[in-house]
Amino acid sequence: NAPKVLSTVIDYLKYLMKEIKPEKIVFTAREQSRQKLYMAISKRMKKLGLIKTIEKEGGLFRLFTK
Repeated sequence: NAPKVLSTVIDYLKYLMKEIKPEKIVFTAREQSRQKLYMAISKRMKKLGLIKTIEKEGGLFRLFTK
């Protein structure tokens, strides 16, 4: 169930961000399907106000909180 997995991942990332307060989160993926998943997660986190900027270079994702 993809929506449930995505929701669980985002909930865990929200928890980690409150505990650790990172300036940057980095994801990497080779597969196109994984890149789409990471972009969906990134966009959702931005919509929730958890990150400010998304940078994508190929399969590398950088999410900035400040």
